[in-house]
Formats: sequence, C-alpha cells, structure tokens
Amino acid sequence: MGSLACVRSPDELTIALVHIHEVLVPGGSLSFEYYASSVYRPLADQGTFTVPTPHHGGTTTFTVTLDDRDLLTMGTRVDEQGRPPVEFSEQVLLIGREQVENCLDAAGFTLGSFDPSEGLQPYDWYTTHRTT
Repeated sequence: MGSLACVRSPDELTIALVHIHEVLVPGGSLSFEYYASSVYRPLADQGTFTVPTPHHGGTTTFTVTLDDRDLLTMGTRVDEQGRPPVEFSEQVLLIGREQVENCLDAAGFTLGSFDPSEGLQPYDWYTTHRTT
C-alpha cells in the first residue's frame, strides 16, 4: 500500500515509474494508490495524536511531520495492555495529484482514471496505461 510513495523526490518517483513502464507491454495498465495529501497534510498539522485501539485494549500514538521537501514521516507507537510497546515509522513523498500526474506523463503513462480518497480513506487511486 502506497509503496510508490516511498521515494525522496518527484524525480525518484518518475524513475520508479519509468522502470515499471519498461516491463509493461504497450497499452498495458498500471493501477496504484498514492498517499492522499488531503488526508495526510492535516495529520501533519496536528503533529502528535493518540487514538484508542479497541481490539488491542490500548492506544496508538502517531507523530506526523512534513518537511519542506514534502517528505512525510509518520512514527507509530502501539501500546497494548500487558505487552511491551511496538514502535515503527515510515517516510513517504507527499505530493498532490498534479505532481503525480506530471511524473506519470514524464514516465510515458497516460492517465485513465483518478479516484480521490473519500472520508478518511488514506489513498488516491490512479489507473494509467503505458503509451508506446
């Protein structure tokens, strides 16, 4: 989920897409999700927040930051009753639809459809086709 966003710049995203383009037959389709700016930018504005995790009987704390290169870092700590805490983090490039589409175009893809995230869904969905 969101693995194409695990890059550090739009140039790196374009390079990743070029590699995918190379293995698809002309007209081949690529469908993927990309982190929705409309969801994650407000989370970065909040910084740190904790939510209950009812199925664990504990809480999950998120610490979200966004730097001036649009790199979003989200640290997660899960506290479950009777267990040691679990911590992990991820870093993704958080760019909007226009920038993603520019990378697709530069890599030789044509956008077929775009389905924006709805509500708290974390991803926008893209369906593209390899041009010749």
